[in-house]
Amino acid sequence: MRIVKYKFKNWLKSKDPDEFVSGNKDVVGLSWCDTCPLATYLNSEYEGSYWVGTTMFGKDGAVRNSNLPEWAQEFVDAVDDSGSRKFTAREALKALK
Repeated sequence: MRIVKYKFKNWLKSKDPDEFVSGNKDVVGLSWCDTCPLATYLNSEYEGSYWVGTTMFGKDGAVRNSNLPEWAQEFVDAVDDSGSRKFTAREALKALK
C-alpha cells in the first residue's frame, strides 16, 4: 500500500477545520500512534486498524511497510513533537508541509 500525500491533504480539507477528536466522525486525530491524524485517515480510507510510527506503519498490530514516505515521516515527527494533544484539521494541515 502506498500513502499518497495529496489524498491525505484532501481528506484533511474535507473535515471541519476546527473540529476536535471524538471517535471517527468528522475528526482528525491525537498525537499517538493509532490515533495520529495519518492513522485516522488510513482507518477511514482502508479497512483495518492502522497505526503510524515515525518511520513505519502497520495494520492490526503488524508492520505493513517499514518505509513511510519522507513527507509522512516529517508530518508524524511534527505531530509527535507537539506533545500529547488533540488535533484539528486546520492544525494538521499546518503540520503537513
